[in-house]
Amino acid sequence: MNHLYKAFISLETYMSGILVASLFCFPTLVEANTYEVDPNGSDLNDGIQLPWQTLQHAASTVQAGDTVLVHAGQYQGFVMGSPIPQTGTATSPITFKADPGAEINSGSATTDAIDLEGVSYITIDGFKISNGGSISGSGIRSAGFTDANGVTTNTTGIVLRNNDIQGVGYIGMFILHADNLLIENNIISNTQRYEGVTILAGCLNPIVRGNVIFGNAASGVYLSGTATLGGPGVITRALIEQNIIYNNGMVGGAAIALGGVQNSTVQNNLAYNNHRGGIILAQVDAAWSSSNNLIVYNTVLNAADGGWALQIVGRSTGNTVLNNICLSASTTAGGIGVTSDSLLLLKSDYNVVDDRFTMDFATTLSLASWQSTNLLEKHSIIATPDQLFVSVANNDYHLSATSLAIGASDNGHDIGAYQHTAPSPSPSPSVTPSPSPSPSPSPSPSVTPSPSPSPSPSPSPSVTPSPSPSPSPSPSPSVTPSPSPSPSPSPSPSVTPSPSPTPTPVVQLSSLSVPGQVVGESPFLLSVSLTSPAQSDVVVALSSSNSDLIRVPNGVTILKGATRATILVDTERPHQNSNVTLTATLGSTVISATVTVTHRRRDDDDDENGDWQDRDED
Repeated sequence: MNHLYKAFISLETYMSGILVASLFCFPTLVEANTYEVDPNGSDLNDGIQLPWQTLQHAASTVQAGDTVLVHAGQYQGFVMGSPIPQTGTATSPITFKADPGAEINSGSATTDAIDLEGVSYITIDGFKISNGGSISGSGIRSAGFTDANGVTTNTTGIVLRNNDIQGVGYIGMFILHADNLLIENNIISNTQRYEGVTILAGCLNPIVRGNVIFGNAASGVYLSGTATLGGPGVITRALIEQNIIYNNGMVGGAAIALGGVQNSTVQNNLAYNNHRGGIILAQVDAAWSSSNNLIVYNTVLNAADGGWALQIVGRSTGNTVLNNICLSASTTAGGIGVTSDSLLLLKSDYNVVDDRFTMDFATTLSLASWQSTNLLEKHSIIATPDQLFVSVANNDYHLSATSLAIGASDNGHDIGAYQHTAPSPSPSPSVTPSPSPSPSPSPSPSVTPSPSPSPSPSPSPSVTPSPSPSPSPSPSPSVTPSPSPSPSPSPSPSVTPSPSPTPTPVVQLSSLSVPGQVVGESPFLLSVSLTSPAQSDVVVALSSSNSDLIRVPNGVTILKGATRATILVDTERPHQNSNVTLTATLGSTVISATVTVTHRRRDDDDDENGDWQDRDED
């Protein structure tokens, strides 16, 4: 099955739908309606006084602002947006709200249970989706619209909440070209071929929060810019937080795998017993690497057959890694692996780690050697799981009263996804959907997790990795992962951000840094700096005097509270001693720097994939 098998909607089909709409629909003021669907209803009913019978009829009828209430019972899935183009709006979304017991157990016309094609502002809330044998596609799929000229329009405002997706054939939630996406409080388990959650192509502001994701064949959560799908080829400002991710990756991947993800935050996640990587930052098939990201307050414990708890590879520079627990039960892997091309502007400290680090995924270094070699992890500590948690055997990853992680973070809080507190009399909020077939996580005593670190205004994380070493095996075409083991994890972590710094009234562009000389057809770093941290995002305009030789993006964003942003720039072709002037502009401040490009071709044969799975596209 092609991984991109429905990435495009036929232009003819889409336009014909618009033509039909224009011939038969006249502008009228339509009030929002609440419709009902029931297995004992009829699609000949009005859906208001008497319920409809099928979800597809509802999906083909609703307009902006409408709500569909789905009663308990079993249903076939549905498609929206093709061939009938319809969508919600920011002020009038379309909502499908399922009652407890409402279950989709057979695929739609496209083999996905729910397929949203080129539609925006749709909320899917509370469905159980179980594979009765005909859901060979994804549980929920959402795609943007790419026309015949290759121009892609992202969807926006898709909300997928409180759903329980079990055992589908392809991917639990498969998202392409979506901005302002929210995936929240879902249970996603035992997908047979790939990930629990996959977000591909150029996306802005996706949020994956509070989900329980387990037993999936590949990664728990996988984000990639996937340049071949069009758009910018990167994912920007993602937020992945408070998820419980376990027993994934039997065919490859990681708990959280990021390719071409930039200026994003991964915080307060619990990932345990995953069978390949823990958290991976790389490039893979994106246009650029994973850069300028904040990885904070996560607890990662890989299984004995797993890989490194944290991998940063392939020129993924400028990332900030603070206050995490990074452990692996593997005898050949360890806590943190960073390739030498990803060390630039890396800030990594105050983590709890194994005494095994690597720069090449072949040889290991002790923490002491890592500290002296790379000047990182100055305040990090070595600990075993038994020195940290209440009960590893029972998958209770709250900190014990004697945990070495208590008070050891950069701001005096506790390290990891949970803060140490006395057991609460009531469990923390649980996920709404019905329990999954494999062991559903039962909440243990609730906690007050540590505030998100508000990383120091120094390194605003930066840019571009290529794939990392030792590729994992390709996924087999149909894998049914074994049920997730043992009892369940602690409740979903939450996060309390640190207070923002005192506003700085004046922000000015202060520098543009480039190397004096670069080699043709090789990447180099371009860094722009401010005189003081900004209290809102600042966009610095960039330009090149010779875009045929060095092409830069139109601008680079320095995030709120940061003083610097760094991007990786490639020379377009080899050339002999050509001078190119790069210019940064902010308001009335204009700063230039000159780069001399010399001739030599780069060898691009090395391939570093780490524990990243080898994904087929057929």
